Amino acid sequence: MLPGWALGPAVAVRAGIVVGVTVPLAPYPREATASTIEFPRPTPSVALIPLGVLLYASELRSVLLLLVVYASFRQVLVQVLHGVQDVDPVADETARSYGITSAARLRNVVLPSAGPQIFAALRQALSVAVLQLVERHVLGRNHGLRASARRSQYTS
Repeated sequence: MLPGWALGPAVAVRAGIVVGVTVPLAPYPREATASTIEFPRPTPSVALIPLGVLLYASELRSVLLLLVVYASFRQVLVQVLHGVQDVDPVADETARSYGITSAARLRNVVLPSAGPQIFAALRQALSVAVLQLVERHVLGRNHGLRASARRSQYTS
């Protein structure tokens, strides 16, 4: 079993690689999901922490895991999508002309070509996860409107 800090990035990396590899290989899913993937990119994942705390304050661990997975997944997905789309077309067409199956082409052409992007995505996912953990820890303290309202209730 993974420790809590590693569970979020592990889930995000696995899901991001699977989705990031399968979406660009078929033309329709890439066109159908392009706006869904690109629309939330400008929003920093840190901006979702207060929303998560307000909505699910009683389940802080699940909010943390959800935010870490979301933030890391976005990074991995975008990097892997770009890595798979940047596969050398000559190598891909050569593999197709030799009659190599789709699974073998994925294993022998696409993944090795996208490897540097995938490892960059791993590095980014881990750094974003650590940032989310630290920021969630700082914002999760009892310093805020709820805590000040409780303190003023007992001091008056």
